[in-house]
Amino acid sequence: MAGVGALCLIIQIAVATWIPIQWETPNFASAIARNLASGGSFVCDAGWRLHGPAGGPEAGAVRMFHLPGEVLYLAAAFRWLPSFLLHYVHVPLTVLLVLATVYVGCRLHGPRLGWFAGFFASLQPFVILHGPVWDDAFLSAATEWTVFALLFSLHGGGPGVAGPVKTPALRLLAIGLLAGYAAITRSSSQVFLAGTALLTLFTPSLRQLRSGAVAMLIGIALAVGSWGVRNQLTMGTWVVGTSHDGITLWESVYPSAREALLTRGQTERLNEQRMQDDFANTARMTELEANRYFTHRALQYMLAHPLDVARTATIKLAVGMSGWSPPESPFTPRNLVAIVSNALLLLLAAHGAMTMQFPGGWPGPRLWLVIVAMAVLSFLALTCVGPVGLRYRMSLEPVLWILAAGSLLHWFKKFGWLPTNETGAQTSMG
Repeated sequence: MAGVGALCLIIQIAVATWIPIQWETPNFASAIARNLASGGSFVCDAGWRLHGPAGGPEAGAVRMFHLPGEVLYLAAAFRWLPSFLLHYVHVPLTVLLVLATVYVGCRLHGPRLGWFAGFFASLQPFVILHGPVWDDAFLSAATEWTVFALLFSLHGGGPGVAGPVKTPALRLLAIGLLAGYAAITRSSSQVFLAGTALLTLFTPSLRQLRSGAVAMLIGIALAVGSWGVRNQLTMGTWVVGTSHDGITLWESVYPSAREALLTRGQTERLNEQRMQDDFANTARMTELEANRYFTHRALQYMLAHPLDVARTATIKLAVGMSGWSPPESPFTPRNLVAIVSNALLLLLAAHGAMTMQFPGGWPGPRLWLVIVAMAVLSFLALTCVGPVGLRYRMSLEPVLWILAAGSLLHWFKKFGWLPTNETGAQTSMG
């Protein structure tokens, strides 16, 4: 794990130091973080997203436009770190995501699988170039998969581990805290983690891990409930989401979403031309009223036009899995790298899913199946009704890395490039 972590760290530091990239994703987290660090206010000037360009100064600053997880992390960095270190604030999170993936792979099938998974993760082009970016998708994925690594560590079975171990309370506390933090970083994490915890609770063969699942649910409930209390005190209404949920849902399914994605690269990039009636209706609404308006519009349209929404969802899934940027030629360097690397990863992952075998006698493989099922279901459901892009696939990526590693391990053994007996390696891991 130390070797893979060092490889990922060196790559990420090199990218953050020498490759010019856009550090901020356009999700207002960094804008809110700067206001929070400088003046203690959880606000940003994003009213135009709800009220349109014509909303003008009357739209005002919005106070619950983003979940607080990424905001709190960046605000601490802006407050306490010197400016020359700000380019590196997300590097530890990317390394943590890779290390959590390596650990899960090691527990499933031994050190070689973990090493190959870390190799895929560290060298994936999107991770290399996007890892240092201030992106809540990487923060949530890192915390989610650290939770899963801790869940695997709750039971002593598996490759190279002699038998059951006592469940330490400190580990359960860490699971609860990390699950809660992920839940207030991205709403997709709430679905992914809560679904995994519930499936774990109700799977009889995973009864050894129920304490961890309960810790996850408690952490999620406390964190999301605290955000709701904050909104009650600030906005006068107990809300556990954000005020951009409605507009994000609407612009992901509305009649021009498909055209915007194919011609502009994002589903929201025809808003100013195609949402004039909507913005006229929300121009004088409050932040919460506008959110309810767009949520109602989206739900109404999905029920009235399911086939159109399904066609848009199909294109979004193709774009999300391939990494293709539709407005650009497939032969641009960006698209070539994205399409080829993602095609290779998906093909290897599919082969790995068919060939990987796990040792029996402990709950790890069944926990893995639960995690894979929730990762796939969450990605499919949220992509169909939400925004699209490789960053929205980050929670699923470790599944693909581990499965691709299983395929690579299979071929290495088949051609005799690795010994077929891993007993010594497994024992050393223990």
